[in-house]
Amino acid sequence: MQSIHSDSLWIEIERLATTSRFRVAAVAYFTDDEIIQFGNGDLLVVDASDQAIRVGQTSHSVLQRAFDRGAKLSSCPGLHAKVMVFDDAAVIGSANISQSSQHDLIEAGLVTDDPATVAATRALIEGIASTAEEINSEFLARIATIKVNRTGRGFISVRQPGVSNRPPKPQLWLAGLHSVTEDEKDTEKIARWEADAIKSVGAEKARFSHFWITGNPPIRQKAKRGDLVIEMWRDE
Repeated sequence: MQSIHSDSLWIEIERLATTSRFRVAAVAYFTDDEIIQFGNGDLLVVDASDQAIRVGQTSHSVLQRAFDRGAKLSSCPGLHAKVMVFDDAAVIGSANISQSSQHDLIEAGLVTDDPATVAATRALIEGIASTAEEINSEFLARIATIKVNRTGRGFISVRQPGVSNRPPKPQLWLAGLHSVTEDEKDTEKIARWEADAIKSVGAEKARFSHFWITGNPPIRQKAKRGDLVIEMWRDE
């Protein structure tokens, strides 16, 4: 198995996390344990520096729950890796372990059970852990006193309640068309639109097809660049 995932990345991570016997990960930021619950025998390396805690990039309470379940935790300031191993499968990609990664951001990741890749990923994580600071009860007690300010310097909040930051998926439109006479065409507008298209995508990529829309159908209000339009011609 070796596949690239984007929209389905967290579905695949959840499947692996649910069925795995052990979990090993080095992930920059850690604010959610809904899908992956690190516990006894697991290893997790994150950036739990004072700054990461202060701006809410890593959560003390989520770390505390993993610690209480028996996971071995380490903090590596400046960590930017996002790599995970679940038994005999590795996930290498862009995803932090957070609600925003799961629901708002466009992530991508390689999921593989190639033995050499899995072994190399686990060795990388363990190597990072060996040079990182252990997160123990004293560490957790100290960062629990840090005041969290998620709008502070170093953290940009772009999520609006109830609004996803994912771009809308392309839509499919069916357009019933019929021919018009040359007198009905606005050749000046057509020429201007074609010039704008060439400027936008370049002459080599520009291919033109146009039709007139009468009335006020949904396609006029909602169609956007990237949508697919199927033209269905009919005789008069």
